Amino acid sequence: MFADLADSTALSGKLDPEDLRVIVRGYHAACAAAVERHGGYVGKWLGDGMLAYFGYPGAHEDDAQRAIRAGLEITAWAGMQGPQGGLPLGVRVGLHTGLCVVGEMGAGERIEHADVVGETPNVAARVQGAAPANCVAVSAATWRLAQGYFVAESMGAHALKGVAQPLELFRISGETGAQSRLDVSGQLTPLVGREDEMAVLLSRWDGAAAGDGQVVFVSGEPGIGKSRLLRTLHERLPAKQHLRIELRCSQSHQNSALFPFIDHLQRLIASSPGAPPIEQLAAMLTDAGADPQALLPLFASLLGLALPEGYPALELSPEQRRQKTYEATVAWLEAEARRQSVLLVVEDLHWIDPSTLELVSTIVGGQPKGRMLVLLTARPEFEPAWPQQPYMTALRLARLAPGEAEECMLHVAGTDALPPEVVAQIVARADGVPLFIEELTKMVLESSLLRDDRGRLVLDNRMAPLAIPETLQDSLMARLDRLGEAKEVAQLGATVGREFSHSVVAAVSALRPELLSTGLNALVESGLVYRRGFGATERYVFKHALIQDAAYNSLLRSTRGRFHRLIAEALIAQFPEVAEGQPEVVAHHYTEARLAMEAVGWWKLAGSLARTRRANVEAVAHLNRGLELLASLPASADRDGLELALAAALIAPLSNVDGYSAPLVEQTVHRVIALAEGREDPPELVPALWGAFTYHLVAGTGQTLYWGEQTLAAALKRGNTGQVCMGHYAVCVGSWHGGDLERAEKHAKAGRELFDKERVRASTLEFSFDPGENLNLLA
Repeated sequence: MFADLADSTALSGKLDPEDLRVIVRGYHAACAAAVERHGGYVGKWLGDGMLAYFGYPGAHEDDAQRAIRAGLEITAWAGMQGPQGGLPLGVRVGLHTGLCVVGEMGAGERIEHADVVGETPNVAARVQGAAPANCVAVSAATWRLAQGYFVAESMGAHALKGVAQPLELFRISGETGAQSRLDVSGQLTPLVGREDEMAVLLSRWDGAAAGDGQVVFVSGEPGIGKSRLLRTLHERLPAKQHLRIELRCSQSHQNSALFPFIDHLQRLIASSPGAPPIEQLAAMLTDAGADPQALLPLFASLLGLALPEGYPALELSPEQRRQKTYEATVAWLEAEARRQSVLLVVEDLHWIDPSTLELVSTIVGGQPKGRMLVLLTARPEFEPAWPQQPYMTALRLARLAPGEAEECMLHVAGTDALPPEVVAQIVARADGVPLFIEELTKMVLESSLLRDDRGRLVLDNRMAPLAIPETLQDSLMARLDRLGEAKEVAQLGATVGREFSHSVVAAVSALRPELLSTGLNALVESGLVYRRGFGATERYVFKHALIQDAAYNSLLRSTRGRFHRLIAEALIAQFPEVAEGQPEVVAHHYTEARLAMEAVGWWKLAGSLARTRRANVEAVAHLNRGLELLASLPASADRDGLELALAAALIAPLSNVDGYSAPLVEQTVHRVIALAEGREDPPELVPALWGAFTYHLVAGTGQTLYWGEQTLAAALKRGNTGQVCMGHYAVCVGSWHGGDLERAEKHAKAGRELFDKERVRASTLEFSFDPGENLNLLA
């Protein structure tokens, strides 16, 4: 966020400097209070400008909303100040969202310990500059995260200085009153894979509607569909035959006593404008059949409303007032439940304030009286404070199965059928969490990954790993930031991979063993990772691929590279069974550490090992990864030598995967031949010439004999008996195809005789079939 006093130069010309200082100080205080109240951080003051961050030092799941609310409070403060020196006091606020680095900058005595570097603050400053006075302007990137929660109008596309492409900006004018993601989703996709859970809820509703009060506790990780399940239940119940009372706990109000109940009452009053709020409150209690004389003073006190005449003032101690408020709330709910069926929903208990928790415990501690179903939702870390009772039911929502995930994806995509490789990656990365499935699918549909090919969506290029959608970034980072010091352990584990062992992390971590164990236990208790095995075999697995990505991406690139280097070195020195059996793991870590030469050698080892296992697809991938790295290095004799070795090793597996006449095979063999020229007796030359021979043979180019002769000549020069046998075979085949049967017979016999005399074994050759058998058939 950038905030700035509008027309400050003109203002300074109208006011005495001391008067201006008073105004600026008041402005600074208002800005700081608004930012800090919404969980932001004031980074620095720039004269009458302010730079603030939301998401640092800790992320929240709704940082974009928090920032906008803070901006609206700042502009509201300016609007209440009145003219100063004959000029209206105005503030411009600009917001932009993106990735930046926050850390120590500067030198000498002017060191900033939380300075921000990156494009994001620069764009935010430009957005602020484009805003009118007393306006909160946001970029499209910020608006995407807050859309539906606020009222806004487009300001059109703006060409901002220093920004390559014009950005659409939005002017925020107020809040919509939406309480949750479901409120702003518009058309919700059908519920998938929750038939059993829905049957349980409907059964408990039937019992409650018959007068047997029920409590259902629904738990599950973020995005698993708790709110969606409850919304579907509400939709399936007859609207006119029940009253829905919804209390939402808020991350921003965990220390605000009875916030969910107060918020519910305020929303009830706001939904019926006209009569004074106190009269609406009295009418609500009267309609329910409750006693307004006893309850209204307590509820009015909660809302800060003045009592009408005839009501005595409350003369209670704070403890008595609290207890009486609980009793009044229960009395009101029971009165409603006598009049009609009541669905009382309390969402997000993991964010509940202590007073509301005590109130909920009072409600569910004894069986709800009357026709009342109490539905409670929470994440796994919340532990109920009440013992299990016969009228209570616990539902733990599991992840969707792969087939259900695909069905959910289909609902999001609508008539657009996604390519199978896209479906497979979304299923793998979403890990059965409906919110992840929906957001990843939307991201793909809105991206440039796909194009329409005669009514069918196809991939434009090779599918790269999907990034974390912007809509999930805040939520994932907030979960990591709540780990405290254990976040570093999560980051190190994420660098190892989706699954990591205690022994590897311990070999790399700078933490003392007891602190590392504490951190790993914290990860398990948070529900972000699973623990498998014990002792030396103890391993940890990130519950979701996106959680691993969030932890990994939160590392500075320099720290990430250092971790990768330390992991690679530890694997080689302390875990040789991993390095020898899975050289691609070492290669990956050296690659990510940006140590290209070290990485290339291990990619070559990985390709060779895959070839011996006849895993041709994997061999091609490993060898190509090494070649990609080499292409980024400056030309040198060493670089060319490594490229020659990798490209030569690629010929055989590539031929098996793509076919002997594939264009990539031709390119590869000719690249090897070119690299081998000028080198003295390069071992890669004959296999490359043989590759050229087989390519032209299968492709039918008419050059088969030429490349056969080249193969035989190079083999004779090297003096390798097995390669000479293959050279005879190549000339034989080339002659035969050219119609020279006499020459074909001559080379077939020569090759056969040499083979029988030297007893050449196929395992000593660079080729994938027995030359003796082929020569015998030809002869």
